[in-house]
Amino acid sequence: MDGPIIDDARLRSFTAGDPALERELLHLYLETAALYLDRMRRAIDDAAAWRRSAHALKGASANIGAVAVARLAQRYEQDPPSLAALGALESELAEVRSLVTARDAAPTP
Repeated sequence: MDGPIIDDARLRSFTAGDPALERELLHLYLETAALYLDRMRRAIDDAAAWRRSAHALKGASANIGAVAVARLAQRYEQDPPSLAALGALESELAEVRSLVTARDAAPTP
């Protein structure tokens, strides 16, 4: 997807620019997002459960500024469950995970 992986301005709005808190929130988000994806995977035959999990993923993603994941989750919240949708969400979440890993490796200013 086009655009930033993480909207840093949105993330900073929750952390007042505290880098340690940003990292903590991003790690918590990754754990939570993985749970929502697992729920979606288990709901492949349950459209209502799929929508609930996609909606929750959309909200969590939007809150911390994971823009592409939020957009996809919003789209898939309206679509029927599919393995292709899960794959796309997993791919975008992998991008977030890579960014978080890179930030963890970078020295704190």
